[in-house]
Amino acid sequence: MLISQIKGSNGEIIVAVREPGGTAKAVKNAGSVYALAMEAANGGKSLLQVIEAHGLGDAVDLEKAYAEGKFLPPMTHPDAAHLHLTGTGLTHLGSAATRDSMHKKTSEAAEETLTDSMKMFKMGLENGKPKAGDLQDALAAHYARSNTPEKFVKVLPPTEDGKLDALALNDTNELEIRVFPNEDHRHAVVIARLDNLGKGASGAAVQNLKLMLAL
Repeated sequence: MLISQIKGSNGEIIVAVREPGGTAKAVKNAGSVYALAMEAANGGKSLLQVIEAHGLGDAVDLEKAYAEGKFLPPMTHPDAAHLHLTGTGLTHLGSAATRDSMHKKTSEAAEETLTDSMKMFKMGLENGKPKAGDLQDALAAHYARSNTPEKFVKVLPPTEDGKLDALALNDTNELEIRVFPNEDHRHAVVIARLDNLGKGASGAAVQNLKLMLAL
């Protein structure tokens, strides 16, 4: 199924769907592709299931809409600052080659030889998006090996109210990392708290030197 967005006569967004070579029809009460996608994510359904539940209405002349300049990007957001569309041509082979190399490494290399980033990539391949708990465990394991002797970096569970006191680490060398899950949107936000303004780059440089020199 192919999905398009066009601007209606009153400025509204019309979501049109079609099979290759078929006639496009408007999805009833769609609002936008973004709205349909959020409905699917929040309901644990596929986008196709949501479209079928809405049903199809009038036929849409996509060629006419294109000629009149009414075609919209395939995905829009109510707040344009939250969406950035990019694309690459068929001559851009670097990213494909990199992904192919990563797939080979995860299948051929022993688990203990994989870097932390490769382990997280492998989790994504095997189980879809890693769960927030998996991310937190991976971060904790990483800093257990690479932390400073003073254990300045701490991986902590998320706060119950989802809030952090911005001034709690003032005048310290500590850095706290927390993984906040968002099941509604099926993603996790990693937040680091530190006294960046008080310590700044000079403090970070000293800690990096200690790590590099094993002091």
